[in-house]
Amino acid sequence: MSSLKALNIRIRSIKSTRKITSAMKMIAIARLKRAQESLHSFNEYEKMLGLMTRQVAAVCRQREIPLSDIAKGRGSAETKTVLLVVYSSNRGLCGGFNGAVIRTAKAAVARLRAEGKEVKFLFIGEKGKNILKKIFPGQELEFEISADNQHASEQLAAFFKDLYMSRKVDQVRLIFNLFKSTISQTPTSEDIIPLAAVSDENADAAAVLDTDDIVADSDYEPDLRHLTAMLEDAYLASRILGAWLNSQAAEHGSRMTSMDAATRNAGKMIDSLTLRYNRTRQSIITTELTEIIAGAEALN
Repeated sequence: MSSLKALNIRIRSIKSTRKITSAMKMIAIARLKRAQESLHSFNEYEKMLGLMTRQVAAVCRQREIPLSDIAKGRGSAETKTVLLVVYSSNRGLCGGFNGAVIRTAKAAVARLRAEGKEVKFLFIGEKGKNILKKIFPGQELEFEISADNQHASEQLAAFFKDLYMSRKVDQVRLIFNLFKSTISQTPTSEDIIPLAAVSDENADAAAVLDTDDIVADSDYEPDLRHLTAMLEDAYLASRILGAWLNSQAAEHGSRMTSMDAATRNAGKMIDSLTLRYNRTRQSIITTELTEIIAGAEALN
């Protein structure tokens, strides 16, 4: 009877767990749908903003108008301190989502240190922060981040620019999960300072704009210097926001997949334990019947 009671308790416990994982899966599906819609809308915006930024930068190079330090960078010889911005989740139960980012960050640190560079961290998300702070103590930069993604990306862009212009860091790199599908998220490392879309000196204005006439005849308001600075700030904030949106979508996709697998595994365990419970109960009943029959025959 004690065995039956233990099996019954375990079955009830797993059923309760299955309800939780099933509910978490449904929540993740709803959040993933919203995250995908936001990411799709953002990708269209970022694509056009990136094209516009490259066009204006190409015209500046053609007209020999110097680009900002944020766009040009300092060159590998002067790059001594690299800031790694690591995007992870605040909650667990999302499969290998956080582990992939942490492994990518550790590999990046190993490569940068091998090149003789100093590494600093800024963490967005508690899970990555809790682990990497223990592995690389004393290298974290503190920054109060807004709960709103768009406003936070603008605040972070300004913060990174201040760090760069004050020479506290020479390069800023984002490490996040790039969302591809609900079952595919790729850990990605992307440099945002210097701005890759602007810093390509080989980009030709005519090639970007498809025609020499547009480059020659275009006038800009405000002037190119101010317009370039405005576009650089907007594009920098957009890359930060893009990493955030990709990371959120990847987190929800990974959690949905994990909770789906957990729910199905719980169902298999319940079926297995129920079969074991019934077999044990049948065995006990058969034993009791045999004892009753044997006792009746002994009395006769």
